[in-house]
Amino acid sequence: MPDNTKSGVTRADIYDPDLNVHYHQMSRHYGTAILPARPYRARDKAKDEKGVQVVQNWILAVLRNRDFFSIAELNQAIWELLEVLNNKSFKRLVGTRASCFRSIDKPAMKPLPQLRYEDEEWKKARVECFFRNNRVASHPRDDRQAKHSTQREHMPKAHQKYLDWTPER
Repeated sequence: MPDNTKSGVTRADIYDPDLNVHYHQMSRHYGTAILPARPYRARDKAKDEKGVQVVQNWILAVLRNRDFFSIAELNQAIWELLEVLNNKSFKRLVGTRASCFRSIDKPAMKPLPQLRYEDEEWKKARVECFFRNNRVASHPRDDRQAKHSTQREHMPKAHQKYLDWTPER
């Protein structure tokens, strides 16, 4: 449940938000659902945010007075503390974060796809026209902004008449 960020959600809606095309394609590739938090509803993500805050505060509290001389050394210390935190017993619930993961989350997880997601580039383009496997028309690509490469003889007769009109008419 991500935030309703402009980069991920093009139109916010409580029931059916429109996702960025690339974001939506990525979620389909990985077989996930993206359900953005409702606009101006901070409590939609309260449990996730609280979990991140607990982990961040607990690890930072332990590491705040230590000096690290490489990213690898820092990452190793974080992994060790994360292992300790995940195996700590809950105060109000039975079990640990690790045991909850093994019993609830892990059985519901699917394997990752064989291929990594590759971002696609989407463009609007006109294509060649075929009729019964015969090419009816082909136009050279025109890279000029908002210009057409339509040939007059390929236009319908009614459209051809309007080409001769002057702005005054």
